[in-house]
Amino acid sequence: METGINRNQILSELSRSAHGKLAEYGPIINPACRVDAEFVAHLIAWDFINGQVKDAKVALPVLTLASRDFPDELVENSLAHLALQPPRELLKALRFSVETGTFARRQRLMEKMVRRYLGVKESEPGRWSRLAARHRRSLKTLYALSRCACPEWVSVALFGGRKIDGKQVAAPYVAGSIFSDISNLHCMAPAQAAAVIQKWHLSPLVVSGAMTGAKAAQESSAVVQATMDQMSDTEVVTRAASLEKKGVGRDAALKETFRKKVSKATKSAKATLKTSVAADEVEDESLKTMLKELQERQIQAQKDSGRGIEGNWLVISDKSGSQALSIELGKHVAAAITKFVSGRVWLAFCDTGVMGKEVTGATLDRIKEGTRLITANGGTSYGVGLAWALQYGFELDGVVIVGDGAENSAPVFADQHREYKRRFGKDLPVYLLKTASTESVASCYQFQTRMNMAGIPYTEHDFSHGQVDYYSVPSLVQTLNANTFGVVDKVMAAKLLTLDEVFSLTGKVAA
Repeated sequence: METGINRNQILSELSRSAHGKLAEYGPIINPACRVDAEFVAHLIAWDFINGQVKDAKVALPVLTLASRDFPDELVENSLAHLALQPPRELLKALRFSVETGTFARRQRLMEKMVRRYLGVKESEPGRWSRLAARHRRSLKTLYALSRCACPEWVSVALFGGRKIDGKQVAAPYVAGSIFSDISNLHCMAPAQAAAVIQKWHLSPLVVSGAMTGAKAAQESSAVVQATMDQMSDTEVVTRAASLEKKGVGRDAALKETFRKKVSKATKSAKATLKTSVAADEVEDESLKTMLKELQERQIQAQKDSGRGIEGNWLVISDKSGSQALSIELGKHVAAAITKFVSGRVWLAFCDTGVMGKEVTGATLDRIKEGTRLITANGGTSYGVGLAWALQYGFELDGVVIVGDGAENSAPVFADQHREYKRRFGKDLPVYLLKTASTESVASCYQFQTRMNMAGIPYTEHDFSHGQVDYYSVPSLVQTLNANTFGVVDKVMAAKLLTLDEVFSLTGKVAA
């Protein structure tokens, strides 16, 4: 392609979170819409099922709508996947579409989809009421921004009144309704509040917001138990730190409920990243153990479903001068690979020499403990890491290099890659995780220049800007593939959706 953008580079964008700054996906997705629109459309479908980063699920469809290079025939797929989002994420998408300057015709399509979305929700008043209790603020804004007319019962629930002669008139909630009970939740005794929570299946966010100022009641065992009963298994994992503060680790009954919920969360294999974050946030060792055991089950579920990493892998981490970040990032990458891989993993820290060891099955803590004395100094050779693997006859299926690209010493990686192919008869897929550098710009492209001259393909992920988000590493690692075209083929096999499939055939959209 003229721009040099390839499908693996596009895939790499999904491995990081923009932390709410959705426009950060633009620099690669915008040109991708021009050069490979079909792949981007399938990527939206694939990421909705397999992705763990919410930002990408919102940003990618909206950026395609805003691109004049993105074909009209693929627009419906983008809208359909936005229609599968809960109200909060859909509102984020609607606002982002305005910020990106989506041209008028497609912006009208977006607003039309939102009105249809709201209409489908209204068709089931009971479900709508529970949804509104949880997403009231987002729904109010969606109705307003999409200029969607709402029936009187919706107006009363969302805006606290009804229109008479064109004027909004205040109207009290109907006694005994879900909205009336929520508004009175803060003044109820714990037992009564628990009964209301169970009656209406109130989410923890609704309970927390409604009971602001009634901290003692909110943290009573009865209220916490009732709230946990209404939470999904994944919600319990995601809110583990908050539940710990409410006494889950100290109360035997609450801890047992937590255990049961966590034990059933295994089926949510794509929530591995959430589980990892939750395990790091809690302090109670018994809760931490439950979450770590869940993570192992989720990882195994991913392997069993074919979403693991195949083969044996070598991680080459640059330990030359000023590359302390590469040393740390290399440890995280190796630890993440060991969780998902079906084969063996070796970690080699390289300057002009090599300090390598097998880390198959090792946790991040074990890897850090075993490599704590490694420091950054010396020159740079990535090839010495592959030469070490050749010397010991390691049969590899892929290589990940963590460094700034300033390979200034022999043996160079491109030469060793050719030697590996000659000896084992296979082309090793190569991934470069490029880190920041104090070297000159020209020096930082020595590795890439040699690889390009040798005609050896590689995939680059840019970690050179800003602070490294280590929580994004597991998502990135899951895009590694011993088959260079493996993930790309899976993306292209993802089914595109229509709005009729989302709204009519399913009868409802995601809540």
